Parts: sequence; structure tokens; C-alpha cells
Amino acid sequence: MFDHFEQRIKSYRSYLFWGLSGAVAPDTDVLYNILLDPKQTNHHNYFTHYFSFWGPLLLFSLFLLLISKKSNQYPVFFLLFSFGGFFHLMLDMVSGYIFIPAPFLYLPFGAYLEKNHHDREYCIEASIVIWALYLLIRDKKIRDYNPER
Repeated sequence: MFDHFEQRIKSYRSYLFWGLSGAVAPDTDVLYNILLDPKQTNHHNYFTHYFSFWGPLLLFSLFLLLISKKSNQYPVFFLLFSFGGFFHLMLDMVSGYIFIPAPFLYLPFGAYLEKNHHDREYCIEASIVIWALYLLIRDKKIRDYNPER
């Protein structure tokens, strides 16, 4: 499987972009949750947090990677995007709960199964975003640092 990646590597930045975009994609429903449905519904109830959405997407992207030409980058991008979204759901099970069999059955699975923990959930997700921004700014300062100026 790794040889499918190794021969396609052209830009690690684009790999990082697609992987992180996929990791953030499930939380695009937060905008809908805040703007149109003022926190009346847990945002984990939307299809962007369904295993039945991300699981088949991940399997399909893996299939495309295996059957595609070794010079084609797009199946790798698709796999990284779908893996990022799938991994996001795994992390959501640590910070709260998700509904694995949704939309067929709404049974919560996760480390915390209490009902009203939305504030803790948003605090954990916000702290991850703040930490990522800190690392981005710090990395940019390190790259831009020139002691000869």
C-alpha cells in the first residue's frame, strides 16, 4: 500500500492541506447549527458526523487509490480527505459521543454519554483550533526568522 503513496509524492503541503481539510469538514455543520438552528440540535446529529457517510467514503477512496495510475495525485488527496473526516469522528468519540449507526439508529457511542455536555465539547474543539493556530503562527515566525537582518 505504501508504494501507492511513495511514487505519487510531489508535495507534502498538498497532502497536509487535504488531510486537514478532511479533518475539519465534519464540523462545517457547526455553522448551520449556530446560524440556522441556534444550538437546538447537537451538531453530531447531522450527516457530516455519520459513520455511514465517512466509512463508505473512506472505502471508496481506498478503492480509487488502488485502481488508479501511480502518477495520479487525486486519489491520494481523496483518501487523505476522507481519512481526516473519519479520524475526526474517532476523536469526537473521545470528547463526547457520536451516533455510529445513524441515520438508521440513534444510539450514542463515546467516552462521555451524559446528555448536556455541549459546553465542554465546544471548549475541547475550540482549544484544538487555538492550539493549531498557535502552532501555525509559531512555525511561520520560525520560517520567517532571519538572524542576518
